[in-house]
Amino acid sequence: MTVISVFTVSNLTIITSYILLFHLTLFTSLNKCSKLTINIYFISKGVNLMSELQNGVIKLYHYYYWHKKQSFQYKEDIYLHWVAFAVQEGRFRYELGSLEEGEAVDGDWVVCPPGTPFRREVLQPLSFFYLGFEWSTPPSNLPLGKLTFADQERLASAYRYMQQLYALPPEQAMLWRNRFIQELWDGYVLQQLLPMADYWGAGDSLMLSARRKLQELAFQNVSMKELADESGLSPVQFTRRFKAAFGCSASEYVRQLRLDHGKRLLIESPLTVDHIAQECGYDNGFYFSRVFSLHIGMSPSEYRRAHRL
Repeated sequence: MTVISVFTVSNLTIITSYILLFHLTLFTSLNKCSKLTINIYFISKGVNLMSELQNGVIKLYHYYYWHKKQSFQYKEDIYLHWVAFAVQEGRFRYELGSLEEGEAVDGDWVVCPPGTPFRREVLQPLSFFYLGFEWSTPPSNLPLGKLTFADQERLASAYRYMQQLYALPPEQAMLWRNRFIQELWDGYVLQQLLPMADYWGAGDSLMLSARRKLQELAFQNVSMKELADESGLSPVQFTRRFKAAFGCSASEYVRQLRLDHGKRLLIESPLTVDHIAQECGYDNGFYFSRVFSLHIGMSPSEYRRAHRL
């Protein structure tokens, strides 16, 4: 069987804001009957999603996780199915035939349609998820090439769970991976629809980087001045820019990370309040309890009693 994929890219906003997939099967007589399958994709490029948008349903067939990959064994490949490289850490350069080229970093997916030459080069050691899939239901609009996810917390959480699924039987693990990938895709579609997408800092790579650093250091002693210096900004400039990107100051963001972590430990662990305080980056249980009570509306002990099953 021969598979040919033809892609038409258009900027028309009405008809071509939808992906149209035609699947044609032709039979020709040579010395023997041969089957020719033609997939024709009409893909919109750079248009707004319409209100009657259809998200698309993903069917995941192939999955693999690479950790700190130094280089690609094959500089170019052509796949018979849709492929996404979901970057967890690092950076690589890509080129999708004549459709798009660029660089991808953590928080990005690079989506390559079937039958398209996918050229790639590692620029920094690359940790990423290889996803091979098809569309059970094609989406109304598929941004071809690089997708940048604004909700980094949701992305990081899904990645952590996906890496733990090896403990499950293979078929069950694949079903869960499919669920996580579908949820991430649905979140990306919603990100495009909401007028507040820029509010999440999607357009400010410097602040996205600062937020990732805060996520790494949240449960330690965090110096906002050092973080501002690393960003090349004064403390005042850094505070204003972070708040413009995410709607809260960096200190407020760290406090929320700590409190969320504290709530999880109160519910899921038998640790004492003093121990939980240290795990969350606070010097002692007394100060942790004050902050917790002020912002959650009850003491850590009351929260634990109310939420443990």
